[in-house]
Amino acid sequence: MQPGFRWPIPSPANLVLAAGLVCFTALPVVFPSLQPILRYERSAVLAGEFWRLLSASLVHTNLNHWLLNMGGFFLALSLFESPIGPCRWLCVLVLSALTSTVGLMPD
Repeated sequence: MQPGFRWPIPSPANLVLAAGLVCFTALPVVFPSLQPILRYERSAVLAGEFWRLLSASLVHTNLNHWLLNMGGFFLALSLFESPIGPCRWLCVLVLSALTSTVGLMPD
């Protein structure tokens, strides 16, 4: 009898990373007043508000949007955790956030 497929259990370090990400990205959902400060605005970035390049990935349009993103994150984490590890995961997340918003910069 062949054993069935089992989802890998993330390491404690990746669980801490995931919990931090969930809490951090939930802030704009729980406190909508943060969204104008964090959302991507090209003119604001050009005026020197460079944090918006990273924080734009934290802003979600609504709770469903946030839940879908968290589901995708946990799916990717469970599938690719072993070969990457927590430090590289953090680098992948930051680089993904930066490249997606830098791609919006050209006029």
